[in-house]
Amino acid sequence: MDSDVTKLAELLRQNGDKISNGSCKFILTADFLNHLNSSFNVILERREVLTSSFHVLSNTCENNEKYRDLYFLYDFIQLSKSLKLTRNKNVSQQEYTDISKFKELCYLEIHKVDVNTIFGIGSVRMKLQYLICERCINKLGDLLDMCGADKTEGHTWCELKEAIFTHNGLKEIDNSLQYVPWLNTLDLSNNLIEDGSPLSALMNLKYLNLSFNKLTRVPLFTGYICRRLQKDDAKAASLLASAVNRSVAELVLTCNNAKEIWDKLHARFDNFKDIWDTIPSENQKLNLLIEKLCTIELRDQSSTEESVFVASGKRKQFKKDKLGKSNLAMERAKQKFPCNKCKQVGHWAAECPQKKIGGSNYQANKRGEGAAFISCVMGAWTRC
Repeated sequence: MDSDVTKLAELLRQNGDKISNGSCKFILTADFLNHLNSSFNVILERREVLTSSFHVLSNTCENNEKYRDLYFLYDFIQLSKSLKLTRNKNVSQQEYTDISKFKELCYLEIHKVDVNTIFGIGSVRMKLQYLICERCINKLGDLLDMCGADKTEGHTWCELKEAIFTHNGLKEIDNSLQYVPWLNTLDLSNNLIEDGSPLSALMNLKYLNLSFNKLTRVPLFTGYICRRLQKDDAKAASLLASAVNRSVAELVLTCNNAKEIWDKLHARFDNFKDIWDTIPSENQKLNLLIEKLCTIELRDQSSTEESVFVASGKRKQFKKDKLGKSNLAMERAKQKFPCNKCKQVGHWAAECPQKKIGGSNYQANKRGEGAAFISCVMGAWTRC
């Protein structure tokens, strides 16, 4: 991996400022970070380990390019404020990983790396403001209380404002939330949570997402936090209305809160729920859900088109009947009143055969005069 170290150092020398200003994330695989830590330990053994929390390593004794890259990476990691830790797909067995060298970490994202194999979370939690964990924890307490592989005692996360724990298979919300009292954004969507009542202890919440769970109990908020979350209900209603058809949007916008929206939508689509409940739970897949929704939509659309077709057919039949009655009255009038040209019954003057004959002679004479005029202009003074 020495070549990878050189490539990373060169890349960070050119674009490290984008990570420093927060416009880009610093993404490392767990196995590559382990290799960096091993390399850092080698150069640390050559120096007297300082007792301060930040080490500045001198590279005056080594001229080797490899060590210059390691010195640079060591300093960069200590100053880096963000880290996204991912798993290498080619590595089957998960090894322990240490992130304690990220002294200034404010943003930590863990993706598919078991938190119980990560050391150093306890040393960075005091400054962390944003925490994202996806497919890496089984219990909230493993992270918020025990700090992964550190197995520390519970301690307050003083700066943590936003936490996202999606797609983790969480079944319950434990009491480890007491260590994140300043949390204002919490996303627990796409889990297996049944009881959401422990979330009532988070009094500084502004945004809460519990969608795609198996909730049987929801958190009960009171006071100021309840009024603040109601404002978010209005925002959610606006976003929902912009993504549905007009009739459903009008239904959503007349509601005052999320519960009222849910109740009205539940009543509107109750027939679909009855059909869905007849399907065994083990067969309730996403593709089948989409298929059922499309079937109902097509059925509703076809019934609307049939109504329009019937109305259109009735309109055409009415016009046809009216036109038939008008034609019959016209024929009777032709038999009663004679033509003004030939004094015969059965047609009007505009339809008279004699008028058509005269009109044909008139058109022929007109064409002859035009031909004579053209011959004169061309210099052929004889009449054509």
